[in-house]
Amino acid sequence: MHSESGQPSDNHPENRVLLIEPHYLPTLEFFCTAIPFDEIRLECCAHYVKQGYRNRTIINTANGPLVLSVPLSIKGNRIPLGAVTIDNTSGWARQHWRAIESAYRKAPFFEHYETGLRTILQSGTNLLFDLNQEILSFCLN
Repeated sequence: MHSESGQPSDNHPENRVLLIEPHYLPTLEFFCTAIPFDEIRLECCAHYVKQGYRNRTIINTANGPLVLSVPLSIKGNRIPLGAVTIDNTSGWARQHWRAIESAYRKAPFFEHYETGLRTILQSGTNLLFDLNQEILSFCLN
């Protein structure tokens, strides 16, 4: 509820909600965007668009940036984000984990996040939306 000045009243503060598409291993900028909001809602109905960050991320390695892409099983166009399936037959999770571990093993607090992130990546989740949601929840907690 707003006061006459258009500002939220003290009795009814507004809940600021961010509607955002989930990314695979989101960047720092992704998290900075979320800071001023009270609640984050993930968009699952928009159509999947190739070449985005929904199934890829870039990590910094000793040899420079490395793109990690989650392989997908996409049949047809205009697939809602919530229905995009992961191709788990390629061993991508093991490869991604090895790359992350190699790049960040000596980083501060790596051991704090290691078990949780490895468990999520190697869980065999079938939907990209579910994988990204699990990663985001883990990072925000």
